Amino acid sequence: MRKQTAVHGISVIVGLSMLMFGEPVGAQAVKPPLDGILQSGASGANYLRKIEDSLLSADPDTRIATLDAIVASGEPSYIAKAMEVALLSDDPRLRQAALRTRFQSGGNYRVEVDLTEPSKQTTEAAGWLRRNGGSISTDGTSGLINVPVGEWNEAGHCWRHLTWNS
Repeated sequence: MRKQTAVHGISVIVGLSMLMFGEPVGAQAVKPPLDGILQSGASGANYLRKIEDSLLSADPDTRIATLDAIVASGEPSYIAKAMEVALLSDDPRLRQAALRTRFQSGGNYRVEVDLTEPSKQTTEAAGWLRRNGGSISTDGTSGLINVPVGEWNEAGHCWRHLTWNS
């Protein structure tokens, strides 16, 4: 997983919320190739490769429909692969769909913050993490916070944090 330098600790959370702003993503009219992959008898690594290929399709609607179908399958290893590919995709709609899927699943969202470059921003981010229940590595180079995510707040166009927005 990639680390990002935080401009300010809260900006990580706000940035994720901003990705959620706008029209819901999804492509119900497109039939994902997942059924074809299943019928092909693919399994194991071959199946994961076919999932990745489908998520890298030239057609953006196919990519989103594939992600939706994989998530609906409920198979943890396939979902993990799909989320990995989608979150690192160059397609902003696919990244948005992956984040939306992750947030809709509920529970905690883990945010890791790179604190390796000494600056005012990383000092502020480290302070924010400490004040809000996060942790800092023993060598001070990274921080971690688990954010409990609630339901979508239509009025605020963001996901509700279960502690800060209670």
